[in-house]
Amino acid sequence: MSNICFKINIPNHGTSATSNRCLINLPASESGVGTGTLAAAIADPLPAPPRPHRLPPTPWPFGGLALAATPLDGLSRGRSDPRPDRDTIAARTTDRRAPMPPAIHGHADEGYGPLADAFARNFTEAGETGAACAVHRDGRLVVDLWGGTAGHGRPWRSDSAPTVFSVSKALVSISLYMAAERGLLDFDAPVAGDWPEFARHGKDTITLRQILAHRAGLPLLDTVLTPADAAAWHPFIRAIEDQRPLWEPDTAFLYHPLTFGWLAGEPLRRATGLTPGRFIAAEIAGPLEADAWIGLPPEHRDRLARVEPPPGPIGPDPASPDDRFAERAIRFGKLFPGGLFGEPGGVNDPEALAIEVPGGGAVATASALARILAATVTTVDGVRLIGEDSVRDALTVRSEGRYWDGTPGSRFSTGFKINHPGGRILLSDASFGHDGASGQLAFADAEARLGFGYVNGSMIAEDTRAERLVLALRKSLG
Repeated sequence: MSNICFKINIPNHGTSATSNRCLINLPASESGVGTGTLAAAIADPLPAPPRPHRLPPTPWPFGGLALAATPLDGLSRGRSDPRPDRDTIAARTTDRRAPMPPAIHGHADEGYGPLADAFARNFTEAGETGAACAVHRDGRLVVDLWGGTAGHGRPWRSDSAPTVFSVSKALVSISLYMAAERGLLDFDAPVAGDWPEFARHGKDTITLRQILAHRAGLPLLDTVLTPADAAAWHPFIRAIEDQRPLWEPDTAFLYHPLTFGWLAGEPLRRATGLTPGRFIAAEIAGPLEADAWIGLPPEHRDRLARVEPPPGPIGPDPASPDDRFAERAIRFGKLFPGGLFGEPGGVNDPEALAIEVPGGGAVATASALARILAATVTTVDGVRLIGEDSVRDALTVRSEGRYWDGTPGSRFSTGFKINHPGGRILLSDASFGHDGASGQLAFADAEARLGFGYVNGSMIAEDTRAERLVLALRKSLG
């Protein structure tokens, strides 16, 4: 019999008069998980999910790109962030008898019962195997939940940290805003002003804002590159300098899965002397004591949680002409020599993750992401990362509508995804952040004064896990 374990802030009915926090241990058969809700443990449970709905295809890693059937100049492209109708998010079980959930650990303050309930339901209804979810609000960690497996027979712990794929972009973008506030970067000046070699092949007018809004026309590279090239940094920069844009910059937009990190990271390095991973360690994660890295340190490798791929092929097949775009936008020929999930060298290899891949290689805990994002909209233990003017700018739409290739696009501000009812939904129109390939999500909300972090250990083809949590957070906040 599995136990459902929550430490929940509840009124003092029978608990110590000096504390309103209690530990609840309920056998699954008593909690209602699998047949209803955590009604015995948490007030205001979510309603039962509606009827099943056919969901979109498996996303590629590093940003939610999914294969499409329509060729583009001999290449195959896909739509970003396909999402089901909000009213038809369904339970994903093939058996009417829902599986027993694992033990859920951590705490949720009073009022966040719907979010805790949704987190537990993801294990029984949405294919979750290991995950963590956290909310940091008004300077406090009000939700911190984790459960399941971290891979190789290990339980998920409070400090388990998986690869978070394109959530990395939020960390890089925060870094750039911090540098801009210090007068070290100008988002609207040509990048070539401080990086003259970048101007080659018609790139002389491209601005940092256009790069951050995916409008630069540089989502792929023709140069074949390796892990050693990424570790050295400069080979990727030389490849970018030699690359010709796919379209006239700023006339269209298309998601830049990995080039985003080097395109944004080189101006940051030239302005501050630090690569994105080093800047984040020194200026963001360090001051906030947050467990988030681009470039996983050796002393933290044992905390790496494994991300399991879904069944079937993942991402580009080098033998297929239809997959050439992904081959040039994600693998760059040899960046992942054994495949994205290959070992060694893939997204679960701690030695590979020690190399900075700023567009998609961050490793983080859910609580660290919540803490960092919260510090963009409020003060966290004396640390405020960016000011109100930057927050307003981060909420301003810069790219939306259809991508350059005609497929439905995401909604981007300068460096972030923002609330998109037709795509990635966040808490409100005052939210900005980024998601990752296996459904991870981190965002801040300026009105609610909070940061949200969700990480997991499995890539699921029909994925509504983060969306369920966001909808439950909305309910928790009323």
